[in-house]
Amino acid sequence: LSGWYNNAQRFSADPDRAFRYLEYVDGVLGSTPTTQHRLLMNGVDHLEAQEDLLPILGKLQDRLGEGETIFQSTLLDYAKATKQLLENGPKGRVEGELRFGRDREILQGTLSSRRYLKELNTRCQTLLETELEPLYAMLARLTGGKVAYPSDELRYLWKAVMKNQAHDSICGCSIDRVHQDDENRFLRVLDCAGDLRRRGMQEILNRVDRNGLEDSEFLLAVANPLPFPRSELVAATIRFPQADQIQGFDLLDSKGRKVDYEVVETIHQHRMTVSPFNVPGLIAVDEVAIRFAATEVPANGYAVYRVVPSAEVPVSNTPPFPEFPLVVENECLSVSVAKDGRVSMEDRVGGWKTEDLFSFEDAADAGDSYCFIPVPNLEPLDLSAARPVVTWVEKSALRQCVRIEYTFMIPAGFEQDSGQRTAGLVENRVQVELSLPRGGKALDISGWVDNQSKDHRLRILIHTGIDADRNTSSQPFDCVERGRYPEQPDLKVDWTHPNNGWVAVGDEGGQVAVLTDSMYDYEHLPDARHSLAFTCVRATGRVIDDAFGLTVGKIPPSPEWASPENQSLRRTPFHLAIRPGHISPAGLFREQQCWLSPLLVAFDSVDPHRFLEGRACVQDADLSEMFYRDIPPAEVNLPHRAAGVAVEGDVVFSACKRKENRNGYLLRVFNPVSEGVPIELSGMESVREASLAEVPLGEVRPVDGSDRREVPAKGIVTFEMG
Repeated sequence: LSGWYNNAQRFSADPDRAFRYLEYVDGVLGSTPTTQHRLLMNGVDHLEAQEDLLPILGKLQDRLGEGETIFQSTLLDYAKATKQLLENGPKGRVEGELRFGRDREILQGTLSSRRYLKELNTRCQTLLETELEPLYAMLARLTGGKVAYPSDELRYLWKAVMKNQAHDSICGCSIDRVHQDDENRFLRVLDCAGDLRRRGMQEILNRVDRNGLEDSEFLLAVANPLPFPRSELVAATIRFPQADQIQGFDLLDSKGRKVDYEVVETIHQHRMTVSPFNVPGLIAVDEVAIRFAATEVPANGYAVYRVVPSAEVPVSNTPPFPEFPLVVENECLSVSVAKDGRVSMEDRVGGWKTEDLFSFEDAADAGDSYCFIPVPNLEPLDLSAARPVVTWVEKSALRQCVRIEYTFMIPAGFEQDSGQRTAGLVENRVQVELSLPRGGKALDISGWVDNQSKDHRLRILIHTGIDADRNTSSQPFDCVERGRYPEQPDLKVDWTHPNNGWVAVGDEGGQVAVLTDSMYDYEHLPDARHSLAFTCVRATGRVIDDAFGLTVGKIPPSPEWASPENQSLRRTPFHLAIRPGHISPAGLFREQQCWLSPLLVAFDSVDPHRFLEGRACVQDADLSEMFYRDIPPAEVNLPHRAAGVAVEGDVVFSACKRKENRNGYLLRVFNPVSEGVPIELSGMESVREASLAEVPLGEVRPVDGSDRREVPAKGIVTFEMG
């Protein structure tokens, strides 16, 4: 808004001063308004309403010229009046994002403030949207409602997450006390949602058909809440009671075929047994962490594997002695890590390759929680000279992983008075793990920053090697194309852009996409290596800088705006993946969802009581008894493999959930591109479209095998399922 969003903040009760102020406001607006209406914003979010405004407006009206009026109105009425004026006139066309102002900069430094909050936010939203809601929708539909959909619990969790979405909360630009509440609220959501996920997976194991199985066997459930089949590497933990003295085991699929697996590690320890009816007890177990390839887990369904004790003792893999270069490779990718930490990568399918995949840079930040402000004439530090420690974490047929540990010497802070970084250097530790599963098309890069410096921004630079001036980025329900160079370089000091899951650059020769996990900002750098930069941590100590820039002064800033915890002197995780090769935007969305939300896994015994015992409530041997609430035998009938709703087509899954009025279930998808996309629906008896507000639209149509329709360009479509 011209003159900011309080351009007519308060009028004087003195008629002459009020009229002079009105003339001033009119001059500030100038020729900006494109109609005869002028929008005067009387107030701002920090102030109370002006109680004497109406009589002042009456006096101002008396001094206005013929045909001019001033009156109190609403934003909605202003929009309606403006729309009415434009109805019969020529229509201008504006394309692109509404993220750029001619006189003020968007406060996009909030994309990277307090990144630890962003990471928790992504985890919460992923749990609710792509795991819990579709998991329980699937369970309720497959069991005919015997497994209840937890509407109340999910509404509570969504409301808790929404409490953190206020613009100064998730943006990380409030005082420390506010963000302490945010973090605690996110953690409470994760606790409750994690327990709901465990209970949902346990329902599959409780209700799967046990006919023909032995009580000495165990069950492993793998669930896929998303509405398309998935084949992925699965990590699971199997617990054998030590009293059973089980030495080895076979893993069998639903057809009784052996499935190859690898043992990651074995731990001997005690675990607590918990049930609603017996006092918790302890059981000694052998915990075996395994990994195996789950193939074609049904859409919005599950597959149950049998774990059958055998005489064959599995062998754990041990990482080899590092002989450089360390090579991580599969059918799709080859990655080489040199002793100095330099990483090269090659796409074996598409041919793209780079000799230097990523590096880190650190820049002084003279800004605050709202804005990253670079220091003039102070170039970012290239941290490539640091010599890391490189070791194997795992090297097996199913997964390979290399750990790189850096110690970066970074200035302790930045001095506003001198405009220079402090002379003292402190250690900032960064750990990165590069992992690649068998068949994986993306290299996973997970790590953390143990930040010990202040007033700086540490970024990871992904060197794409693709000389393209455009990039494509995911947005909520959409993807957008942006230029590499800023449209208004004279205005902007921070040239980052938002993404909510991936960024891609490409040309005729290839494409490189970076999948992101809560790394919401990125910059397409005009450097020789054609890099994409993502913030790992941004540290500032103030909500807003009093001088809002590099003003030299000796008076200390006001303490009310201090936020020392915004310096993020903590361990902050970061997580991304490199995915070379051409793929559609919807395909990238789907891969990013699978990457963020792996297949769900749960383990139990065929004997449903084995892990539900505990300590007896009485000590007399004749009276000691364990108590259970068994599911009626008629309900223990789920097949060992089942599918739910499925969507076939190049669209993106958004939601599969119970309706808010609890009368049925719905599925939502969207199309991020500018052309219509055909899809097929299955796994439901009938379907009709609904609005985002879940109001039915059109007629109910039966689904005979599959239902074919089109999702329009840039469209969001909600289906009510019968």
